[in-house]
Amino acid sequence: MKVLLFTISILFSCSLVNSQILVDSTRVWSTVNNQYMSPNSSTEFIKFERDTTIDTIQYKKVMYSTDAFQEYWSIHGFIREDSVGRVFYRKNEIDSEKLMYDFGAHLGDTIHVSELYGYTNLVYREMTYYVCNIDSFLVGNLMQKRIHLCIDTSGNYDVEQWVETMGSMSGMLRNYDGMVGRDYFFLLCFTENDTLKYTHYQTNSTCYIISNNDLINSRQREITLAPNPVVNKSFIKINNKILQEQFILEIYNIKGSLIKREFICDDYEINNNEFKSGMYLFNILDITNQIIWSEKILIK
Repeated sequence: MKVLLFTISILFSCSLVNSQILVDSTRVWSTVNNQYMSPNSSTEFIKFERDTTIDTIQYKKVMYSTDAFQEYWSIHGFIREDSVGRVFYRKNEIDSEKLMYDFGAHLGDTIHVSELYGYTNLVYREMTYYVCNIDSFLVGNLMQKRIHLCIDTSGNYDVEQWVETMGSMSGMLRNYDGMVGRDYFFLLCFTENDTLKYTHYQTNSTCYIISNNDLINSRQREITLAPNPVVNKSFIKINNKILQEQFILEIYNIKGSLIKREFICDDYEINNNEFKSGMYLFNILDITNQIIWSEKILIK
């Protein structure tokens, strides 16, 4: 009986350890940069290699490549993960480390993190997130914990998602801040032990693109809204979508000010008690930031 209990405890503890590991040298991340106001895209690869010690703290080297064949790599900083699922990054040996992930966060927590801003540019952008939901996401054939992050306490502004083992949906070293008018990044592929665990639905399993034309935007989606005007409740329905396909909803007021931007996967419910009476512009964008539906909506 003692042996059985010991075995169960070992297996349970191992599963906990594995669920927390993000910084692993068997993994490769492919991230696309959609350049602002440009038809061009570019792809970057990130992986981790060899342990190194800086100021008595052990890190792994972050390796970076823009080579489609992943033959040429350069050092792109240092990264480590602690025992409670926090991931820290530093650009070089004299840089102070920055918190990039906190997988130990709970629903309702406030998190202050950083990201690398701009293509190949080692500049930090600081941001504050609120944990607005926690659920699961399929990575390979396993469900992993997913943390939804908002930029306001209302919980209606989901701008980023972290998935255990895989990291940010914006790319390993990226955290989206919800701002428009900047380059946009998204995770293209994630592999572990040379096995593809995740690929973006619009890329037909390719892990390297250099043009927005490489993205599959030809599928026509039926998007309907009823009723309009919104007297009590109305619904936006998205048909002809695939499993786990994500969209971005933007809502502008009559003055053209953005009042909400969030990720949506399913049909969207509009409640008139959440808005002041008046005219609003609703846009739905695909994950490449291309507008695929736009409608003026009157809230009674």
